Amino acid sequence: MTTFNELSTQDTVVSSDQVPIYSTVNGQPRKVSMNAILTFIEDNIDNTLAPIPLKSYLLADLPSAVANPYAMVYCLNGNAGAACVAVSDGTNWKVVALGATVS
Repeated sequence: MTTFNELSTQDTVVSSDQVPIYSTVNGQPRKVSMNAILTFIEDNIDNTLAPIPLKSYLLADLPSAVANPYAMVYCLNGNAGAACVAVSDGTNWKVVALGATVS
């Protein structure tokens, strides 16, 4: 039987390609097509576009921008005392000013 490390490497994937999966019940390997995996994901993962809740902070309580690159938060007083969305650029929190009401 070919071991995992003896398998050839592929740079492209097609829907009919087979990949090994392992049963959580008995650990036995089986194969499944990429198309079947895609169908499973589409059927079992909620991919609806819903509003994303942002965690809110006061300016003094913002977590480190360095430790949270590319994160977004709602800052209650981060735009000269006004509320704003803030995005970490990996160094600092950057203001995304709130504009006009959506209509």
